Amino acid sequence: MITLYELVGAEGRSFSPNVWRSRMALAHKNLPCETVPVRFSEIASILDGKQKTVPVISDSGKIVADSWAIANYLEDNYPRLPSLFGGGAGRDLTLFVQSWTADSLHRGVIDLVLLDIYSQLHESDKPYFRSTRERRFGRPLEDVQNLCGGNLHRASRQPVSALGPARGDHHAGALQTLEYLAHGGTAQAGALRQFRCGAMPRGFLR
Repeated sequence: MITLYELVGAEGRSFSPNVWRSRMALAHKNLPCETVPVRFSEIASILDGKQKTVPVISDSGKIVADSWAIANYLEDNYPRLPSLFGGGAGRDLTLFVQSWTADSLHRGVIDLVLLDIYSQLHESDKPYFRSTRERRFGRPLEDVQNLCGGNLHRASRQPVSALGPARGDHHAGALQTLEYLAHGGTAQAGALRQFRCGAMPRGFLR
């Protein structure tokens, strides 16, 4: 069985869009898996001790890190299961969507939820998160989010692919987890709680 290592806050809630992309990919593929919650301070100790970020999966001893690498690994190693891309063109489209999401969308969205993420972290993670993010943004976390108004709009639920829900939609769906976090666990709660490894909620992103 595949093991997925995912970043969580104090209450065990997974808030990382990158992790949710991998969780959605596993669900899309109908692949059962075991999830292992980790905090920022625990990432360096998982598996071979060489990991710096999550998501990370372990599949029969094979370690794969990064949501895009994980998606490609699942597609190439489980070709008989539902496709994440629907072919080469779909894979190219998904890479474009991921690049745009990371370079443009995430940079704007993170400002809106930075303080919300901090407030729901375990106490042992807060010093690390505050120091690294304040150094990155050049100001206190409170000032970053206040400057942006502290309001996250709902992500689109229309499929990116004309063929229906596919890997590209996992990027939009992952953003809904940030809205879920920013609203104290209420927004999109019903749909998000249905995501378990090996089960894609019916009607999600349709």
